[in-house]
Amino acid sequence: MGHLEGAAGIAGFIKLVLVLQHRTAPPNLHLKKLNPHLDIDGFPVVMPSEAVEIGVGRTAGGERRGKLIGAVSSFGFGGANAHVVVEEGDAPIPPLPPTLAADAPETSTARVTVPSKFAIPPLPPTLAADAPETSTARVTVPSKFAFLFTGQGSQYVGMCRGLYEQEEAFRSVLDRCERVVSEKKLWGGEMSLKNLLFPSTEEEQRVAETQIDQTQFAQVALFAIEVALFELWRSKGVVPDVVMGHSLGEYAAAVASGVMSVEKGLVLVERRARAMQALPPSEGVMAACRVGEADVITALDTLNSREESIEAVKNVAIAAVNGPKSVVVAGPRPGVALVLSELGVATSARFLAVSHAFHSPLMSAAREEFAPVLEETTLQEPKEGIRLVSTVTGLPVCEGELTVPEHWLSQIERPVRFAEAVRSCVETLGCSLLVELGPQPVLINMSKSCVSAEKKASVRWLHSSLRSPDDTESFSKALSAAMREISSQAPSADPTQSGAGLWQHAAFPFAPLTHPLVGTVVESREGTRVQAVVRREVHALVDHHDLRGEIVVPGAHHLDTMAACVGRLLASGRVTSGDLSSKSVEGEEVEGGMPRPRVCLENVFFERPLMLPHLKDLTEETRHRVTVSVSPSREVTLKSTGGAAESQSDWEESEETHVRADVSSQTAFKQTEVDIEAVKNRLPQKADIEAFYKGFKQIGYILGPRFRTVREAWISEENPNEILAALRPEAAFDDQKGERMREVDLAYDVHPAVLDGCFQSGALRFASDNESRLFVPVEIQRVVLGCLRVPWDAPDKPTAFVHAELVSKTETAKVVDLRLTDAAGRVVAEVIGMTSRPMDVSRAAPIPRDLLWSVAWKRPSPVEGEGKREGEGQTATETFMRASSSGPPRLFVGVSAENADAIARLIPNSKILPSVRDLPESQLLEGLSASGCDQILFLGSAGEGVERADGAAAAVVWEATRVLQAVSSPEWPKETPRPSVRFVTVGEQSSARGGSAGLSVSPAAARGSHCGLLGLARSAAVEMQNFGVKVGSADLDPTAPVPFPEAM
Repeated sequence: MGHLEGAAGIAGFIKLVLVLQHRTAPPNLHLKKLNPHLDIDGFPVVMPSEAVEIGVGRTAGGERRGKLIGAVSSFGFGGANAHVVVEEGDAPIPPLPPTLAADAPETSTARVTVPSKFAIPPLPPTLAADAPETSTARVTVPSKFAFLFTGQGSQYVGMCRGLYEQEEAFRSVLDRCERVVSEKKLWGGEMSLKNLLFPSTEEEQRVAETQIDQTQFAQVALFAIEVALFELWRSKGVVPDVVMGHSLGEYAAAVASGVMSVEKGLVLVERRARAMQALPPSEGVMAACRVGEADVITALDTLNSREESIEAVKNVAIAAVNGPKSVVVAGPRPGVALVLSELGVATSARFLAVSHAFHSPLMSAAREEFAPVLEETTLQEPKEGIRLVSTVTGLPVCEGELTVPEHWLSQIERPVRFAEAVRSCVETLGCSLLVELGPQPVLINMSKSCVSAEKKASVRWLHSSLRSPDDTESFSKALSAAMREISSQAPSADPTQSGAGLWQHAAFPFAPLTHPLVGTVVESREGTRVQAVVRREVHALVDHHDLRGEIVVPGAHHLDTMAACVGRLLASGRVTSGDLSSKSVEGEEVEGGMPRPRVCLENVFFERPLMLPHLKDLTEETRHRVTVSVSPSREVTLKSTGGAAESQSDWEESEETHVRADVSSQTAFKQTEVDIEAVKNRLPQKADIEAFYKGFKQIGYILGPRFRTVREAWISEENPNEILAALRPEAAFDDQKGERMREVDLAYDVHPAVLDGCFQSGALRFASDNESRLFVPVEIQRVVLGCLRVPWDAPDKPTAFVHAELVSKTETAKVVDLRLTDAAGRVVAEVIGMTSRPMDVSRAAPIPRDLLWSVAWKRPSPVEGEGKREGEGQTATETFMRASSSGPPRLFVGVSAENADAIARLIPNSKILPSVRDLPESQLLEGLSASGCDQILFLGSAGEGVERADGAAAAVVWEATRVLQAVSSPEWPKETPRPSVRFVTVGEQSSARGGSAGLSVSPAAARGSHCGLLGLARSAAVEMQNFGVKVGSADLDPTAPVPFPEAM
C-alpha cells in the first residue's frame, strides 16, 4: 500500500502485534537476494525469506520464560515522527495456523495454496507435437470459465508484439507456427509469418500492411496469435471450462479443446483461406445493419415473393447474427442493396471492407475446393473437461459433430450464430467469466448484448490484449482479474486452517484527474491517436444540449477535448508544436503539480455534428468512441465512431471527422486581462436572459440546466458590437444516486458548458430581431485554451466572464472575437475570428449532417533551402509537383506535354503516363501494376485547354474510369499492392461555392470535366473499398501557388 499520511505506521503496528501474538516473523514477501551494497556484517539483523519462529522464551512445559518486545516507527507525511514500543501480553496464545507453523507441509507456506483452476496442467495434446492423450485432475468450482476466440477483422501489423518479446510461452508457440509455415511451404514457402506480424524494416512494414488484410494471410496470422495466447493463459495455470470461436476463431477453439493439433489447424486454416481468396472478389459484399434476424428473414421472404427481385436475391443470406439487433447480410451487391432498402436501413447500414461475401452461398466454390483437404485430415473428439460451443449451430457440440468434414465445410457458407453461442455459454453452461483471446477486443462488446440484463450483471468480461504498444500490461491486468474472479468462487475454508487467502495485488498510484475523453494513446507512422469511449457521465452532460430532439455534442466540447489531448501529448513529449515542447511551454498548474500546456489551435473547421443517443437510450451497441489524432505535420482531427464496432479496423473505417485544426506554438494570449468593472460601466444595460433562452427553445434549440450558463449580461445601445456576460454552470447530479459527479466536472480543463456559454453570448447580442435561424460555429481562425477551475462550492458567484466583440456581420455569416476570463478578469481562453453560419431549425426536418462552410486556401511555409516562396515564378502544376516530391514514387496519368518536363525535373523518381485513352486493357493493367507506385495522380482535367475540343470532358472521365477499372481488376497481380488514386482538379472548390472570400473564380474553374470527374471520385470512393483501393480528389487553387488544402 502507499503512504497512509495521517495513519502512517498503523499497518506496521498491526503486523507487529500479529508477530508477537504468533511468536513468528513472517517472510519478506518478495525478497530473493539482498542488495550487495548493504554492509550488514556484524549487524544483528535477520531478513527472513521464510517464516521464522522467535518464541524461544518458553519452558519445556510451554510456559513463558520472558516476554517478547517489538517496536515500530511512524514517519508522518508532514514530518511528524513517532516510535511505539510493544510488549507481549499475558493472554494465552492460540495455536499457530498451518500456514505459519514451522513444521507445516511444503504446500502450506505463507502463501495460500492456489486453487486447482490455477494449477498448471501438463502440456495438452493439442500443443504437444506427439504427446498422448491425457487428462488432468480438476476440482469443480461454482463458476465456469470460457475462452472466446476472435474472428477475421481484428488483425493488424504488430499485434501482440510485446507479448512475443516478453512471454516465453507465447513466443515458443508463435515460433513453432513459423516453422510449420516454412516446413509445410504454406503461402508457397516464400513468406515469413514473423515478417508479416513484426516487420523490422520500412519495406517489410509497407508490404505487411498491404498483406495483413488479405484473407489468405490474415486468417493464418490470427490463428497463430490466438493459439499462442491460449498457451500463454495455460502457462499461467488458467484452463477454460468452455471454448468458442467466431467463424475463423473456431479453429483456435478446436485446438484448445484437443480436436486438432496446432500443426493440423495451421494447415487447415491456410488451405481454407487460400480457397476463399481464390474466389473472384467482385462477386459479393457484406453489410452490417442494426436490425433483428427475424426482420432480415421477413425482408428476404418478401423479395423472394416478387418476380422482379427473385433473381437478384437468390444468393443473398444472413452471414452473421452478432446480437439481437446486429446482423450481417452477404451476397451480390444488387441483392444486398435490395434487402437493405426493404429493411429501411439503406443509408445507415455499413458495408464491411472485405474482399468476398463470406458465409453466403457465394462461398460454395470455396467449400468444394476445401473438401478434399478435410477428407484427408483426422480429427479428435474434444478432450474431457472442456466443452466447445459451435458458432455454426450456436449450441454445445455433440459427440461426432466435429470429427466429420461436414461441420467445417458448412462453417464456410452458413451464418455465424454468435449471439446464440454466447447465450449457450452463459445461460446453458453457466459461465460467469468470459475472456476474449485475440489481438484486440471485438467479441466482448458484442457478447454483452446477447444475454439478458439479469445474466449480464453476474458475468465478468475480460480481454487478453489491446491494440497498444504495451499489450503485456493489458494481459497482466486480465490475468489478475481472472485469478481474483475464480478464487472468489472457490469453496470457502477456515482461514486459520488454510491460510489468509490468495494474494490480490493492486496498484493505486497517485494521478491527477483525467479529462473524460483523454484515453489510450496509440502511436503509428501516421501520427499519434488518443482514443476514448464516451463515458456515461459525458452523456449525462450533453443530454442537456438538445437540438430538435437530437443530442448534439457542442463544438465547445470538441475544442476542450482536442486541447486536452494535445496538451497531454505535449506535456509527455510525445508530440511537439514547432518550437513548443514540454520543456518550453506556457502552462497551467493542475492537480498534483502536473503541468497542462496552454494549447493553441489555428484554422479550426467544424465539419459535421456529432450526435449521441439520449442517456436513457444508451446501450453498449449505441456507445461512441472519440479519437483525437495528431499528425507529424501537426494537424489535429477529432473523429468518432458509433456503435459496438466489431474490430479496430471497423472503428477506423466507419470514423466520421467532426473537427480539423492545426497545432500552433503561438500560445500567448493577445490580451491577458479584461477590466470587468470598466466594461460593465461601458455597457450599463442588462440583457433579458430568460427571453434569450426562451427564443432558443422556440426554434428547437433546447438547452437543459447544465448548458444554461449565461446568468447575467451587460449591453449598450451606444456599443452594439460588444457584450459582457457572467457565466456559471450548473453542478452535475447523478440521476440514480443523487450525488454530484464531481470527478468528471473537475477533470475538464475548460468546462464545455462554460465555453459554450461564450458562444451563446455572441448569439444573445448579435442575433437579428425575430431570428428563426440558429447560427452555429463553422470556423475559428485561432483559439488558445488554458485551464479554468470551476468553484462548484460557490454556486451563487460567477465562475467566469466572457467579453465578446463583433468583427463583421452579414446575412450568411457572423464573425466574433471572444475572451473568457476567471472571476478576477484574467484571460483563460481566447477565441479569435469565430465564424458562425445559419442553420434553419424552424422547420421540423432532419438535422443536416454537413453544415455550410467556406474553403480557405492556406499558404505553406517556404521550401527549406529555397530563397523564394514556394510557387513563386512557377506554374501551379510545378508547385504541386514540388509539394509532392517527398515520399514513395508516384505515377502521374494524363499529363500534358508542357508539364511533363516539370514533373520529371522536380520529382526525379516519378513516372509519367501521358494518356491511357488508346492503351489496350491488358497493356494498361500491366503498366500500372508494374510501375511500383503506391499512388496514381490523374491530371487529365488539370491541363490547359482541356475543354477546347468537343467531347473533351467525356473523354477525360472515360480515361479516369479506365484507370479505376484497371486497379480494381481481378487480374491484378495478387502479390502487388493496389495503388490509391487521386483525381486532380483546378479551382473546382471556389467554383462550386461561388468563390471563397478574396478568391476570384477562374474561367478554368467552370470546366465540365471537373463535374464528371468529382462525381466519379465520390462514387468510386465507396465502390473501391471492396478492393482495398482508396480513391480521393484534390483541388489546385488557380490564383495562389498552393495546390492543396492542408488536409491533403
